[in-house]
Amino acid sequence: MRKLQSDKNEASTITTVYSKRIASDSRQTAINATHTGARMLNAVEAFIRRFCVLPNEHAYTTVTLWAAHCHALDSFNTTPRIAFMSGDPGSGKTTALTILQPITPRARRVSRISAPVLFGIIRQPAGLPTILQDEIDLVLGKNGNSADAGSIMDIWHVGYARGATSPHNVQMPNGRGWEIRDDLAFCPIAFAGLRYLPQATADRTIIIRMRKPLGTDLYEEYEEEYETDETTRLYDLMATWALDNFATLKAFRLDRNDPIRGRQSQIWRPLLAVANSAGKGWAKRARAAADYFIRGGKDETFSEGQLLLRDIHELWADQSLFMATRDILDRKSVV
Repeated sequence: MRKLQSDKNEASTITTVYSKRIASDSRQTAINATHTGARMLNAVEAFIRRFCVLPNEHAYTTVTLWAAHCHALDSFNTTPRIAFMSGDPGSGKTTALTILQPITPRARRVSRISAPVLFGIIRQPAGLPTILQDEIDLVLGKNGNSADAGSIMDIWHVGYARGATSPHNVQMPNGRGWEIRDDLAFCPIAFAGLRYLPQATADRTIIIRMRKPLGTDLYEEYEEEYETDETTRLYDLMATWALDNFATLKAFRLDRNDPIRGRQSQIWRPLLAVANSAGKGWAKRARAAADYFIRGGKDETFSEGQLLLRDIHELWADQSLFMATRDILDRKSVV
């Protein structure tokens, strides 16, 4: 009996030690994953800063997290759109898309494109692409009235949610008429444009107001030759990290008392999940960026010329053909 009791005590001790070791190993694994995530995001941000001038720190945070979330798309049911918008030439809109191309999955940078071609890209068997849509003003045409604008905007609108489909006409075999087919539209999209986004798309988009670089901004001109060792390393880092953290990212939820609610929670949850997996530093930065963009950003993201035009437009509410400079200067909103 004494030996039996001794054996039970020894077995209990071994079980306790083994359980503690498992718990310790799990904590260490989580710590290692956090450090890996932080190093990865730091490296991606450094690459973006090297070639692209964004209007503020929140923009750098958001673009970095967005690039990483493209690799982890299997963990999420929504994918926020991101847009680089400015009426000023030379403000870096196209550059932003260009540097995202080599570090995001199956990226396709497009400009003037038709809805059938866009559907074809999304249906590629290799996997979901990252669409980098430049010159959206050409796609939309004047007031969104181009021939394909309606179908393309539908893809932009509904494709932010997994499982969403968009109907379109497809020619039947042997040219025997046409049939309506619902195709999946889910994939990440980044925009660059001059004027505006359709409201339904804007509601699903984080909009970054670009500006021309200042004389004090330090950056390098991007060349295609940089798409070699560095971009391959960054791509592989994000792809491996996404696989290793699939379950953690998928399980991330916003608390029921979280101030980010409704559509904004669908937009920001993937980016907050990425940041949260990289530790408190990135989680704090992501929260600050979300708060900033949800509030619509601040005026310093606009150039002085853009602010002037915006204020004059507000004064010109009656759409009159003439307004004297004296009358404009008398209004406090411009002075």
